[in-house]
Amino acid sequence: TVWNQMRNTADGMIYFLPRTIASDVPFFTFYRKDLFDAQNIEEPKTIEELEAALVIIKNEYPDIVPITVGMGGLEWMYKDIATSFDTTVGGWVPSDTDINTIVPSNITENYQDFIFWLQNLRRQGLLDAEAGINPDVNFGKNKFKAGQAAAYPGGYPDFIEISVALAQIDPSAEVAILPALVGPDGVQGGTR
Repeated sequence: TVWNQMRNTADGMIYFLPRTIASDVPFFTFYRKDLFDAQNIEEPKTIEELEAALVIIKNEYPDIVPITVGMGGLEWMYKDIATSFDTTVGGWVPSDTDINTIVPSNITENYQDFIFWLQNLRRQGLLDAEAGINPDVNFGKNKFKAGQAAAYPGGYPDFIEISVALAQIDPSAEVAILPALVGPDGVQGGTR
């Protein structure tokens, strides 16, 4: 039924493919501003600056995971960072070879660059080793709330929950939200 509703009545063609999950739900990357400030790390504005900040966090706070994941699939939780690589997660984009053809995003070079970036974060010990593996959908948020992670992507309702939980453990803890980052090829990311 949904498929047929997508057909253009004038020519019977389909020009839009629906997603099964709301694409307009943003996942913010929350981070421990107090830890960044303590190390004189300015708020990252690019993917490269984020990576450099995570390296400093790893070196200065060996008991804290630099970045983890909230609930659900690893790529899905980082979907708003994926836009900095000029791709989407679970969506349709122009083909690498023909802009008049749309293809699933996960078969494009930009998506592969995004996935390789996540793998590289894990390889460097910057991305939580449990990310995408732990069956507990709240493990990343719980780590962040317990002061055991410096950054993680989550939904907007998480802000109050994580801020209150962190304040109980460390009254000087401060949570901030990363801005939309500029990617390695100069693409400005953001919620799509």
